[in-house]
Amino acid sequence: MTPALNMPDRGPVDLELITRRQAVTEWRDRQITSVMHLLNDAATLSRSAFELQIVDAGLIESFWDPLQFVGPRVDQLMASSLVNKLEHFLAEAGRELRALDDRFESLAAALEDSAPALIMPKFLEHPASIEEAEIASQSQHEAPATAPSNDAEAAGVLARLGDRLSTSSISRSAREWRTWAAGNVLTAAEVLSRKLQDSSGLDERLKRSATERIAQAWLGDHGDPLPLKAQMFNLIEEVASEARSMNL
Repeated sequence: MTPALNMPDRGPVDLELITRRQAVTEWRDRQITSVMHLLNDAATLSRSAFELQIVDAGLIESFWDPLQFVGPRVDQLMASSLVNKLEHFLAEAGRELRALDDRFESLAAALEDSAPALIMPKFLEHPASIEEAEIASQSQHEAPATAPSNDAEAAGVLARLGDRLSTSSISRSAREWRTWAAGNVLTAAEVLSRKLQDSSGLDERLKRSATERIAQAWLGDHGDPLPLKAQMFNLIEEVASEARSMNL
Protein backbone atom coordinates (compact mmCIF):
# COMPACT_ATOMS: atom_id res chain seq x y z
CA MET A 1 0.00 0.00 0.00
CA THR A 2 1.44 3.34 -1.11
CA PRO A 3 1.60 5.84 1.75
CA ALA A 4 -0.37 9.07 1.26
CA LEU A 5 1.67 12.13 0.37
CA ASN A 6 1.57 14.94 2.90
CA MET A 7 0.90 18.15 0.89
CA PRO A 8 1.80 21.40 2.61
CA ASP A 9 -1.14 23.44 3.75
CA ARG A 10 -0.96 26.71 1.79
CA GLY A 11 -4.06 28.11 3.37
CA PRO A 12 -7.13 29.40 1.58
CA VAL A 13 -6.71 30.97 -1.88
CA ASP A 14 -7.19 34.73 -1.81
CA LEU A 15 -9.50 35.13 -4.77
CA GLU A 16 -9.88 38.84 -4.11
CA LEU A 17 -6.13 39.34 -4.37
CA ILE A 18 -5.95 37.36 -7.60
CA THR A 19 -8.82 39.37 -9.03
CA ARG A 20 -7.16 42.69 -8.18
CA ARG A 21 -3.85 41.63 -9.70
CA GLN A 22 -5.64 40.47 -12.84
CA ALA A 23 -7.46 43.80 -13.03
CA VAL A 24 -4.12 45.66 -12.87
CA THR A 25 -2.71 43.50 -15.68
CA GLU A 26 -5.76 44.22 -17.83
CA TRP A 27 -5.46 47.93 -17.04
CA ARG A 28 -1.83 47.87 -18.19
CA ASP A 29 -2.70 46.12 -21.44
CA ARG A 30 -5.46 48.63 -22.20
CA GLN A 31 -3.11 51.57 -21.67
CA ILE A 32 -0.40 50.04 -23.87
CA THR A 33 -2.95 49.58 -26.66
CA SER A 34 -4.24 53.14 -26.19
CA VAL A 35 -0.71 54.54 -26.42
CA MET A 36 -0.14 52.78 -29.74
CA HIS A 37 -3.43 54.11 -31.14
CA LEU A 38 -2.60 57.60 -29.89
CA LEU A 39 0.89 57.67 -31.41
CA ASN A 40 -0.16 56.05 -34.69
CA ASP A 41 -2.93 58.60 -35.16
CA ALA A 42 -0.49 61.45 -34.46
CA ALA A 43 2.00 59.95 -36.91
CA THR A 44 -0.61 59.74 -39.67
CA LEU A 45 -1.74 63.35 -39.16
CA SER A 46 1.84 64.62 -38.95
CA ARG A 47 2.92 62.89 -42.15
CA SER A 48 -0.04 64.35 -44.01
CA ALA A 49 0.71 67.84 -42.69
CA PHE A 50 4.38 67.47 -43.59
CA GLU A 51 3.54 66.51 -47.16
CA LEU A 52 1.64 69.79 -47.47
CA GLN A 53 4.75 71.65 -46.28
CA ILE A 54 6.84 69.99 -48.99
CA VAL A 55 4.69 71.65 -51.64
CA ASP A 56 5.67 75.09 -50.32
CA ALA A 57 9.36 74.25 -49.87
CA GLY A 58 12.01 75.67 -52.17
CA LEU A 59 14.45 73.37 -53.99
CA ILE A 60 17.56 74.76 -52.29
CA GLU A 61 15.85 74.82 -48.88
CA SER A 62 15.10 71.09 -48.94
CA PHE A 63 17.84 69.70 -51.19
CA TRP A 64 21.11 70.56 -49.49
CA ASP A 65 20.29 69.18 -46.05
CA PRO A 66 17.13 67.02 -46.11
CA LEU A 67 17.57 65.93 -42.48
CA GLN A 68 17.64 69.53 -41.30
CA PHE A 69 14.56 70.19 -43.40
CA VAL A 70 12.64 67.13 -42.16
CA GLY A 71 13.62 66.75 -38.50
CA PRO A 72 12.45 70.04 -36.96
CA ARG A 73 9.23 70.09 -38.97
CA VAL A 74 8.24 66.51 -38.15
CA ASP A 75 9.02 66.93 -34.44
CA GLN A 76 7.02 70.14 -34.24
CA LEU A 77 4.03 68.53 -35.96
CA MET A 78 4.14 65.46 -33.71
CA ALA A 79 4.51 67.52 -30.53
CA SER A 80 1.64 69.83 -31.50
CA SER A 81 -0.59 66.86 -32.27
CA LEU A 82 0.13 65.11 -28.97
CA VAL A 83 0.54 67.75 -26.30
CA ASN A 84 -3.12 67.99 -25.23
CA LYS A 85 -3.97 64.38 -26.08
CA LEU A 86 -1.20 63.08 -23.81
CA GLU A 87 -2.58 64.95 -20.83
CA HIS A 88 -6.07 63.62 -21.58
CA PHE A 89 -4.73 60.07 -21.91
CA LEU A 90 -2.88 60.24 -18.59
CA ALA A 91 -5.94 61.66 -16.85
CA GLU A 92 -8.13 58.83 -18.17
CA ALA A 93 -5.54 56.20 -17.26
CA GLY A 94 -5.32 57.61 -13.73
CA ARG A 95 -9.10 57.64 -13.38
CA GLU A 96 -9.33 53.99 -14.46
CA LEU A 97 -6.56 52.96 -12.06
CA ARG A 98 -8.19 54.78 -9.17
CA ALA A 99 -11.45 52.98 -9.90
CA LEU A 100 -9.77 49.59 -9.43
CA ASP A 101 -8.86 50.14 -5.79
CA ASP A 102 -8.84 53.09 -3.38
CA ARG A 103 -5.29 52.18 -2.41
CA PHE A 104 -4.11 53.21 -5.86
CA GLU A 105 -5.01 56.87 -5.24
CA SER A 106 -1.39 58.06 -4.91
CA LEU A 107 -0.31 56.10 -7.98
CA ALA A 108 -3.19 57.49 -10.01
CA ALA A 109 -2.40 61.05 -8.95
CA ALA A 110 1.28 60.62 -9.84
CA LEU A 111 0.34 59.21 -13.25
CA GLU A 112 -2.01 62.11 -13.99
CA ASP A 113 0.75 64.61 -13.18
CA SER A 114 3.50 62.85 -15.14
CA ALA A 115 3.11 64.66 -18.49
CA PRO A 116 5.84 67.27 -17.76
CA ALA A 117 8.33 64.46 -17.10
CA LEU A 118 7.93 63.09 -20.64
CA ILE A 119 10.68 64.21 -23.02
CA MET A 120 9.46 65.15 -26.47
CA PRO A 121 11.96 64.32 -29.22
CA LYS A 122 13.54 67.47 -30.57
CA PHE A 123 15.75 67.50 -33.62
CA LEU A 124 19.04 69.28 -32.90
CA GLU A 125 19.76 71.66 -35.72
CA HIS A 126 23.44 72.05 -36.50
CA PRO A 127 24.89 75.23 -38.03
CA ALA A 128 26.07 74.79 -41.58
CA SER A 129 29.84 74.67 -42.03
CA ILE A 130 31.62 77.40 -44.00
CA GLU A 131 32.07 75.01 -46.92
CA GLU A 132 28.38 74.07 -46.92
CA ALA A 133 27.37 77.71 -46.77
CA GLU A 134 29.64 78.56 -49.74
CA ILE A 135 28.28 75.65 -51.79
CA ALA A 136 24.69 76.61 -51.02
CA SER A 137 25.38 80.25 -51.88
CA GLN A 138 27.07 79.35 -55.17
CA SER A 139 24.23 76.99 -56.08
CA GLN A 140 21.62 79.66 -55.42
CA HIS A 141 23.30 81.88 -58.02
CA GLU A 142 23.72 79.11 -60.57
CA ALA A 143 20.50 77.10 -60.22
CA PRO A 144 17.91 78.17 -62.81
CA ALA A 145 15.09 77.07 -60.53
CA THR A 146 15.77 79.69 -57.88
CA ALA A 147 13.58 82.77 -57.64
CA PRO A 148 15.38 86.18 -57.83
CA SER A 149 16.81 87.00 -54.43
CA ASN A 150 17.53 90.70 -55.04
CA ASP A 151 16.82 93.54 -57.44
CA ALA A 152 19.91 92.91 -59.60
CA GLU A 153 19.02 89.28 -60.23
CA ALA A 154 15.41 90.17 -60.90
CA ALA A 155 16.49 92.78 -63.42
CA GLY A 156 18.69 90.22 -65.20
CA VAL A 157 15.84 87.75 -65.44
CA LEU A 158 13.49 90.41 -66.76
CA ALA A 159 16.07 91.48 -69.34
CA ARG A 160 16.53 87.92 -70.63
CA LEU A 161 12.80 87.39 -70.87
CA GLY A 162 12.49 90.71 -72.63
CA ASP A 163 15.06 89.70 -75.25
CA ARG A 164 13.24 86.48 -75.95
CA LEU A 165 9.85 88.13 -76.25
CA SER A 166 11.19 90.90 -78.51
CA THR A 167 11.95 88.31 -81.21
CA SER A 168 8.50 86.76 -81.03
CA SER A 169 5.22 87.89 -82.48
CA ILE A 170 4.11 89.22 -79.08
CA SER A 171 3.98 92.97 -78.88
CA ARG A 172 3.52 94.84 -75.62
CA SER A 173 3.94 98.40 -74.51
CA ALA A 174 6.66 99.04 -71.91
CA ARG A 175 4.14 99.53 -69.17
CA GLU A 176 2.23 96.36 -70.05
CA TRP A 177 5.46 94.39 -70.18
CA ARG A 178 6.62 95.55 -66.77
CA THR A 179 3.26 94.73 -65.21
CA TRP A 180 3.10 91.30 -66.76
CA ALA A 181 6.71 90.38 -65.95
CA ALA A 182 6.56 91.49 -62.31
CA GLY A 183 3.59 89.23 -61.70
CA ASN A 184 4.90 86.16 -63.53
CA VAL A 185 8.67 85.84 -63.04
CA LEU A 186 8.44 84.58 -59.46
CA THR A 187 5.59 82.23 -60.32
CA ALA A 188 7.56 80.74 -63.22
CA ALA A 189 10.55 80.14 -60.99
CA GLU A 190 8.38 78.43 -58.36
CA VAL A 191 6.79 76.18 -60.99
CA LEU A 192 10.20 75.21 -62.38
CA SER A 193 11.47 74.47 -58.87
CA ARG A 194 8.44 72.29 -58.23
CA LYS A 195 9.02 70.37 -61.48
CA LEU A 196 12.66 69.77 -60.59
CA GLN A 197 11.69 68.49 -57.15
CA ASP A 198 9.13 66.12 -58.65
CA SER A 199 11.44 64.83 -61.40
CA SER A 200 14.42 64.35 -59.07
CA GLY A 201 12.40 62.26 -56.59
CA LEU A 202 13.26 64.70 -53.81
CA ASP A 203 9.69 64.78 -52.53
CA GLU A 204 9.62 61.01 -52.08
CA ARG A 205 12.96 61.05 -50.27
CA LEU A 206 11.69 63.73 -47.91
CA LYS A 207 8.54 61.71 -47.21
CA ARG A 208 10.63 58.62 -46.45
CA SER A 209 12.87 60.66 -44.15
CA ALA A 210 9.80 61.95 -42.31
CA THR A 211 8.51 58.40 -41.83
CA GLU A 212 11.91 57.25 -40.56
CA ARG A 213 12.15 60.18 -38.14
CA ILE A 214 8.76 59.34 -36.63
CA ALA A 215 9.56 55.62 -36.46
CA GLN A 216 12.89 56.14 -34.72
CA ALA A 217 12.47 59.21 -32.52
CA TRP A 218 8.80 58.83 -31.60
CA LEU A 219 7.79 55.19 -32.05
CA GLY A 220 11.13 53.48 -31.46
CA ASP A 221 12.18 51.26 -28.58
CA HIS A 222 15.70 52.58 -27.99
CA GLY A 223 17.57 55.84 -28.32
CA ASP A 224 18.96 58.84 -26.51
CA PRO A 225 16.74 60.48 -25.56
CA LEU A 226 14.36 57.56 -25.26
CA PRO A 227 11.59 57.65 -27.91
CA LEU A 228 8.22 58.80 -26.62
CA LYS A 229 6.59 55.39 -27.11
CA ALA A 230 9.25 53.72 -24.97
CA GLN A 231 8.86 56.41 -22.30
CA MET A 232 5.11 55.84 -22.19
CA PHE A 233 5.47 52.06 -22.05
CA ASN A 234 8.00 52.32 -19.21
CA LEU A 235 5.72 54.66 -17.28
CA ILE A 236 2.74 52.34 -17.59
CA GLU A 237 4.80 49.27 -16.68
CA GLU A 238 6.22 51.02 -13.62
CA VAL A 239 2.81 52.10 -12.37
CA ALA A 240 1.37 48.61 -12.97
CA SER A 241 4.29 47.01 -11.12
CA GLU A 242 3.79 49.32 -8.14
CA ALA A 243 0.06 48.57 -8.10
CA ARG A 244 0.66 44.82 -8.14
CA SER A 245 3.17 45.08 -5.28
CA MET A 246 0.57 46.97 -3.21
CA ASN A 247 -1.73 43.95 -3.60
CA LEU A 248 0.70 41.54 -1.92
